[in-house]
Amino acid sequence: MSETADRPPEQAPTAELEERLQRTIDIVCEDAARVELRACALNGFAQPVPDYGPGTRWGRESKPNQG
Repeated sequence: MSETADRPPEQAPTAELEERLQRTIDIVCEDAARVELRACALNGFAQPVPDYGPGTRWGRESKPNQG
């Protein structure tokens, strides 16, 4: 049973409209959060990769085989 069933008849259409408006606002807020997340991800991908050359060391140093 909906909330509008408990209200007087003159308030029922307004209450239903308020509920629909609130659901719509919630959906728009969720969509805006998704857009913001994707925009941040795209911004991160748009950054250039840092330059590196033969003198730059990446990763761990290898240990010589002892055996």
